[in-house]
Amino acid sequence: MQLWEALLPRSDQGKGVGIALLGTIAATPDAVLLRWCKELGADDTAILFWKCIFAFAFGVVAAPASERRDETSVAEALTLAPGHVVGLVLSRAAINITISLAFLLTYAVNVLLCYSLNPLISGVLGWVCLGDALPPRTLVAVACATVSIAVITLHGRHQGSQSNRLGDALAVAASAFVSINFVLTRSASRSYRAPVGLASAGGVLVAAIIVAVAAPPLGFSVVGGVAPLFFVAAGLCGSCVGVLIVAFAIAPRWITAAETGLISLIQVPLGPVWVYAAYREKPPVPTIVGGCALFAVVLAHEWVSYEASLKKKKKKKTTVGVPKLAPATGGVQAGFLSTPPAPTSADSC
Repeated sequence: MQLWEALLPRSDQGKGVGIALLGTIAATPDAVLLRWCKELGADDTAILFWKCIFAFAFGVVAAPASERRDETSVAEALTLAPGHVVGLVLSRAAINITISLAFLLTYAVNVLLCYSLNPLISGVLGWVCLGDALPPRTLVAVACATVSIAVITLHGRHQGSQSNRLGDALAVAASAFVSINFVLTRSASRSYRAPVGLASAGGVLVAAIIVAVAAPPLGFSVVGGVAPLFFVAAGLCGSCVGVLIVAFAIAPRWITAAETGLISLIQVPLGPVWVYAAYREKPPVPTIVGGCALFAVVLAHEWVSYEASLKKKKKKKTTVGVPKLAPATGGVQAGFLSTPPAPTSADSC
């Protein structure tokens, strides 16, 4: 058992929810750190490149400590599920590229609204590909969470850059890639013990390479024109993303992709809290109302899930040790009474 596992709740549900929640909260300063990077003179290309580089560095260091491979080397672990590893690398690279382009091409609120679709997409993919049950409480929670995100985005509908169909399509694609990543992570970590954290970190590196190759022909630079302090801000920003990547590589071992996606939505209302703390910019009323509603939805869903898991455990405990009934035709089925007792002296008389 890893040290970090000993500090978590004993139940699988508690472990998955706790790790996903910690990773999501750790990533919420990302918005204010990106703003700081811009103030230091960096353009979007340089920010994305260095953010990915630092996230990759964090993932390479932290991911191996979170993965159980016994005596298996990294090279051997990568061969346990090569298809999953490739899928994780490509999906993580696609997430970083598509969501960054979406923010450039359409309203930020459109991107957030489209991102809120990922729990529903994750639930459908998890049900189809992995056979994960999608309980009614999760469907209701996803629907309520989407409404909460819609309330949050009401204020920004007429602000920001001009809406663009390509940007909206990229935002939906980013949400789909997030869902694919969650499902692949759950499948690879549960069935194959593949190094999903390292694979996702590798995807961030692929995204950085794509940006570095595409930037010069478009007239952008990923190294010039930035203050030295920028690398501190980019390092902190990349570390936030790295924590999120590692956490979301662990949590799906114990909770479904839909539940992981639902918890990830907490990033949306918490981002403005950091902006207020750093710049004293008060979030608009719809953000506060929608954020409180979203917190209530996630809290209610996790509480109901926790109660359901307790009832399931209690039911298992009450059924353990109960012998199975013998069929009408005679004989005893497998169970505590499957082996008949030896005859006593009274029986032999």
